[in-house]
Amino acid sequence: MSSHLIIKRMHWFVLIIIFISAGCSSEPHPLIVKSWERYKSQSYPITFLYPRGSHISSSRQVIMIHLDPGSFERNDGHPVDSPEDVLCTVSLSPVEFESMSNGKITTILKELERENLEPRSVEPKTIKGKTGIQILFNSKGNMEESTEKINGVYTILETDGYTIYIRFQSASGMFYMFQPVLDTLLESVEIVKFE
Repeated sequence: MSSHLIIKRMHWFVLIIIFISAGCSSEPHPLIVKSWERYKSQSYPITFLYPRGSHISSSRQVIMIHLDPGSFERNDGHPVDSPEDVLCTVSLSPVEFESMSNGKITTILKELERENLEPRSVEPKTIKGKTGIQILFNSKGNMEESTEKINGVYTILETDGYTIYIRFQSASGMFYMFQPVLDTLLESVEIVKFE
């Protein structure tokens, strides 16, 4: 066999390996939300967008968004796994009762510690004129050795006389898949006046 033919076959072999590797990316793709619906609380002066078809419940000033797999599509054609490992909560309190002070931030950090979660960073955050902070957190210890790996974001915003708390967490392999839900929720959350 000629050396030219061997080089040509090796070239094709390398190209096939590259294409196979590109198609087997371990990074999950974000899910596509089929449509959005606006939630407006009857009890609290808050509104936000969430995936249509998902269920919302509230208890003691905490609004929980229970995501429904039917609300999502994958761009790779595979079925959507159940998002039961995704926690998404929204709560608020008047600023006069609970301002975003260093004491409140410390309380939240201790709350995460009690849940065996480790804050990775605390950074200022501004979203559409609402100022606050964002705390990124994950499971304590070595993420590779943990059986329940969790990634999450705790966003605290002050606007229109209220402090809004949005907590979003999931199993680490699913976190980036559901990122569009968090991004839209943060962009759309508003304080409203009761009519």
